[in-house]
Amino acid sequence: MSTGVNFQLSSFCIIGAGAIGGLLGINLALDAKADVTLIARGTHLKAIQSNGLRLIRPDGTERLWENVKATDDLDSLEGDFDVIIIAVKSHQVELIAHKIERLCHKNTIIVTIQNGLPWWYFYKHGGELDGMQLKSLDPTERLWQHIRLDRIIGCIAFGAASISSPGVIHHSEGYGFPLGEPNRTNSERATALSKVLTTAGFRAPVRKDFREEVWLKLLGNLTFNPISALTGATVADITNYQQASDLCRDMMLEAEQVAKQLGCTLRVSVDRRLQRARDLVGDHKTSMLQDVEKGKPIEVDILNGVVEVASLTRSQIPAISAIAKCTNLLNHVLEKNTKSKL
Repeated sequence: MSTGVNFQLSSFCIIGAGAIGGLLGINLALDAKADVTLIARGTHLKAIQSNGLRLIRPDGTERLWENVKATDDLDSLEGDFDVIIIAVKSHQVELIAHKIERLCHKNTIIVTIQNGLPWWYFYKHGGELDGMQLKSLDPTERLWQHIRLDRIIGCIAFGAASISSPGVIHHSEGYGFPLGEPNRTNSERATALSKVLTTAGFRAPVRKDFREEVWLKLLGNLTFNPISALTGATVADITNYQQASDLCRDMMLEAEQVAKQLGCTLRVSVDRRLQRARDLVGDHKTSMLQDVEKGKPIEVDILNGVVEVASLTRSQIPAISAIAKCTNLLNHVLEKNTKSKL
């Protein structure tokens, strides 16, 4: 059924122009000819403002996006973007949630791209847990309060990228960015967004089973990310070391059981998921390991959200719980060290 709204998506604001946000931004600007504004910070922002944003593709070829509109000040923007992509770490969204609505017009789409379960996971989910707010992902309820739920379209980043130096994104592999409406419909706005992302060179199908895609991505995030952060290992190190690979498999099987309790059947088996990581990802450093190496707090929400949902579904997840406790301790130490430097 038509909504009567003409979704011409031409202006984008990407909050968090790191590895994934930068990858999206440069391809949307150069290939889809979209009007893109980046929100970045620090030396990365300064390099983008001075020299543009450079992308190193998986095949080694490079491209440069010059004259980029980039800032670290959301308050300086005029607003009325067609699409706002939130690509900052999950624990950082709370800090900017109250500033997002003023950047929107009536039909603005808000796309969330975070590792782990989205804070809005149970919005229009159906069943006994419909509308449940996850305290581990939104402890202050600021996200639920400030970000309009009816604007949201979910997105998953299936791919590996990193900031190799300020102003330079190294894209290792993967072009999949599946989309999903919280109510599982194939809406006009989701279709319009899919077309723009496809023009930008990504695979962005609208999936009615989007939450299953969330869990499929999560199998990797809740295993490789914390184990790499705790040990300093790359994905190749983890998948090729039998004890670590076995631990990943145990954690993935536990997560799969939680997903099944919520009605999600994963289209890829745990063993196949592990094999794909072994074959395709290689010596990539996870985003969590990259943050540890920089002394920055890490995305513990990846694990804590699963622990909370497992409790809601009365699922037993001993391996995930143990790694979550260790990862929370690591994050506590990182936060303490960060504060001591201020």
